[in-house]
Amino acid sequence: TITANYSRNGNGFDSRYGFSSAFAYASSFRLNFSLPVFNQLQREQTAVRASISANQAEANLRDTELRVQQDLTEALGLLRNSQLRVEVQQASVEAAELDLDIQRQRYDLNASSLLDGLESESQLNQARSGLIGARYDFRIARARLESLLGRDLGAL
Repeated sequence: TITANYSRNGNGFDSRYGFSSAFAYASSFRLNFSLPVFNQLQREQTAVRASISANQAEANLRDTELRVQQDLTEALGLLRNSQLRVEVQQASVEAAELDLDIQRQRYDLNASSLLDGLESESQLNQARSGLIGARYDFRIARARLESLLGRDLGAL
């Protein structure tokens, strides 16, 4: 640090209000030069803090990347599982419809009771309900994946 100061002072008594040279004038010029050799380790502390902040930022970035990768993997797995569940529920509905047709034909031939037909109809309704739930879960999983990717997946 370099600092320069200059000052000029005068004092005395004069009837002409100081416009004569009867005053005693004094001038001073100061030049200060400062080079901090030891500053109580502030530079070193600043460097250590910056290094710690950089390491922390790198760790946060790595954690965020791993979290995003985990979320994406989970979303893809959930989408695939729900898609398979839809396929299974569709097969279950088809089997229940076939069973109901068979029970109706058996009822028409007096080979089964009305109760067997009602039970098959109940199983069909449960299968349809399961299909609705599976399709809903598929749409939720797809929306989650689209949210993570930030774009529409189109028709799957």
